[in-house]
Amino acid sequence: MIVFMKSNWHLVLIGKAGGAALLCWLIFATQANAALIPAGRLPGGSIWASNQVGVVGGIPNVTTIYANLSPSANDWGTINSALLTCPSNEVVYLNAGTYTITNNLFFGTTWDSWFSTGGHNGVVLRGAGPGKTILDFGGWQGIQVYGNNVWYSGPQTTVSTPLFGGYSQGSTHLLLTTNFSFAVGDMVLLTQENDPALVNISGTGSPQHIFTDINGRECNQLQWMTVTGVDSSGTNLTVWPGVYMTNYQAVLYPQVLRQPGRVSMIGVEDMTLNLVSGGIDFDNSYNCWVRNVETTNSGYAGVRFLYSAHGQVEGCYIHDVAGGGAAESYGVDPNGSSDILIQNNIFYKITAPLLLDSGSSGCVIAYNLCTNMIYGVSPGWMAPSFNTHGAHPSMNLFEGNMGTAMSFDIIHGSSSHNTVFRNDLYGYETNLNNYGPGSSFYINNTYCVSVLSSNRDMTFIGNVLGTDTYHINYEVSVLSYPTNYVGDNPTSPNIRSIYLLGYFGDYGGTSYQDPMTVTSLTRDGNYDYATHSVKWDDTPQTLPASLYLMAKPAWWSNSVPFPPIGSDLTPMVGTIPAQLRFAAMTAPTDPPPSQGSVPAPPSVLKVMGQ
Repeated sequence: MIVFMKSNWHLVLIGKAGGAALLCWLIFATQANAALIPAGRLPGGSIWASNQVGVVGGIPNVTTIYANLSPSANDWGTINSALLTCPSNEVVYLNAGTYTITNNLFFGTTWDSWFSTGGHNGVVLRGAGPGKTILDFGGWQGIQVYGNNVWYSGPQTTVSTPLFGGYSQGSTHLLLTTNFSFAVGDMVLLTQENDPALVNISGTGSPQHIFTDINGRECNQLQWMTVTGVDSSGTNLTVWPGVYMTNYQAVLYPQVLRQPGRVSMIGVEDMTLNLVSGGIDFDNSYNCWVRNVETTNSGYAGVRFLYSAHGQVEGCYIHDVAGGGAAESYGVDPNGSSDILIQNNIFYKITAPLLLDSGSSGCVIAYNLCTNMIYGVSPGWMAPSFNTHGAHPSMNLFEGNMGTAMSFDIIHGSSSHNTVFRNDLYGYETNLNNYGPGSSFYINNTYCVSVLSSNRDMTFIGNVLGTDTYHINYEVSVLSYPTNYVGDNPTSPNIRSIYLLGYFGDYGGTSYQDPMTVTSLTRDGNYDYATHSVKWDDTPQTLPASLYLMAKPAWWSNSVPFPPIGSDLTPMVGTIPAQLRFAAMTAPTDPPPSQGSVPAPPSVLKVMGQ
């Protein structure tokens, strides 16, 4: 494949057969993207390239078996020993059966030795398939993949160096003030001190502290990069991908940080994890993945990426979080990470299935099915399927997903420059209405989209929003306060709005309102069931099929059309492959609502005064 890049368009030549058709589509699609999305809101001034997110080059097919294991009297010790000694690019294979795991599984000996020395790379833990290879964990345990991280907190004097140039959007050359002995292949973190015009680390909850620089100031705007070249002076780094954000500036002390001891090419595949409160945790990782794995009863998150880049979660089934839906019960959580790809997964009975946290950037969350969200802390609260949470996620893409809602919250700080494209956000969860006719029970937080204060420059394009006959109001916005004020009354008809915009809390309020949240918002080509119309802020345009895929992916079912969702399609909401897999399961049997055909149950409408 040959790629020529100029300004905001890409020219891609692929082979001989069929190349012309794909070439034309790409030129058209990227030009359309540039017109649809305001300048500066695409990473690197371009699109989320399919070779930019997830495992670079795709998840590899590792075939050499190092250890072929079956259940034994010491499953934990046997598996851990194999993971420690397995050579790179080989597999620890677990045959069908149930394995009793009494402690964390490490790609190393123990947490302490792994953390201090870093692990070895290229090891795959693979089973015979979900439901066939079953790992039963006994406590707060899971699978831990740790690299060596030296800068969790405190002023940094040995791992960071300032920049004097090269930090404009799209730049792939960072100019250092001093030779910091970077080498090709190093993973480095681009950051700067928080921009007071954009980044807010405080919210309704505790402030979000990620990294304190050499000046003792907070840094929450993050992007991981790979060093691809170093000049003879050691002060000119060639990096990939290019700079995402537009607001790097000398007064905010732009800098890069060294991240030594990363672990790479670690995979977990084809098994079921019966957890008590644990999960799969990648820390300081690069090019690591989870594929075709079922997790049940996870604690903090089914899969978490912490200070990592180019991770991938694909084809998984993550369900039934521990504790019946605690406040911190996540599906997949990229935390302080970049270019994570989360696609084609099923999330069932998870409080927050897909949550971007703590400065994560350049991630793609695509074609995931989220259904029957639960929030045990407040059973009547409709939990959003997609969240940003904790300052300051930016330049992330949500595409082609099905779920309850998209929420840019202000619990632990702000986010900006995120794009929501061709999603089905139906804003109602039927499993919450389980108290029967005549009950005083009500559901609340049924907005399809919440963009709360301090969240700026969001883009919504081509989405299908709402549930027919339930959503009756277009928006609740600080621009129309107090006319459209929600207050703290969850039975208000305004709770049945498509949008909640610019308020400090989920019901709004007078303590802090942010008009810029609304005025910086772009909404084009979205259909909503409150007005039964497609609305454009700008001139109507043709929507591209995808913002990160060049064509229909190989894992897409031939029985369903691509793209599956969009205000330009008939029907507007089709089927995604994750739905087909979910429907084929014998249990659970409760699929998500079908867009536009699930009216609110009469008991709910009555309680809400309608």
